[in-house]
Amino acid sequence: MSTGILYATRGAATSLGAKMAYKRVPLYMSSAYSSRMFSSTRMVKGVTAELSKDKVKPGSEGIHLNDATYPQFPTPHSGDRGDWVLFHPVYTPSELKAVKVLRHKPENLRDRAAAFFVRSLRKGFDIFSGYRHKPIPEGSTMSLEELRKKGHVLTESQWMTRILFLETIAGVPGFFAAMIRHLKGLRAMKRDGGWIHTLLEEAENERMHLMTFMTLRESSIFFRAFIVLSQGVFANAFFIGYLISPPMMHRFVGALEEEATVT
Repeated sequence: MSTGILYATRGAATSLGAKMAYKRVPLYMSSAYSSRMFSSTRMVKGVTAELSKDKVKPGSEGIHLNDATYPQFPTPHSGDRGDWVLFHPVYTPSELKAVKVLRHKPENLRDRAAAFFVRSLRKGFDIFSGYRHKPIPEGSTMSLEELRKKGHVLTESQWMTRILFLETIAGVPGFFAAMIRHLKGLRAMKRDGGWIHTLLEEAENERMHLMTFMTLRESSIFFRAFIVLSQGVFANAFFIGYLISPPMMHRFVGALEEEATVT
């Protein structure tokens, strides 16, 4: 038990109110331990602190859990800037311009299988979202409404449906791959070389895309139910696939990103 003791921080202001003295006490000694561990509602000196949506600005990750729970104890995470999220590199304009959009040519059966699954999934989703990949004719003078009628562009609602759904799926591979690699590293007792962190960064990056687009539209309960169903199928399929062949699933995600650059 000595190695698994959890600690909570208690603070007491001095008479001048300018210095905070912290005392670390074992959390398991608290009578409210069980309720605080299994509830989104925490007890702070007998006062209930609710973690509600109105405390989070639209499009941001929001304040840290501990800041919302114990607001009287300022921490380095204070504020809603999301300073505590994973590190993401910021690329310069020259680095972005140097990126070339390439398509990987399948080299073996694994690559061809991954590409086939992605194309099949895309065709089904294109039908569901009403998307038709029809480039706008060069020199066209058609109005936006005419372009929509002819299937060249989607309506705002159609774009939002397509984007929101894709972002809920795009955040799955990185997290599951990181989890499996983490468990493998524990079993083998070997270093991972940075893969786990990189994959978690990718998963969080996709989730931040979702947070951004959620500021533009509130999804209906039917759309959310469809996401729950789709995530259940895709997450389990990706999990099993990654256990069988990690390289194939990485190629699958690569093919998925290639299709994203087209649409």
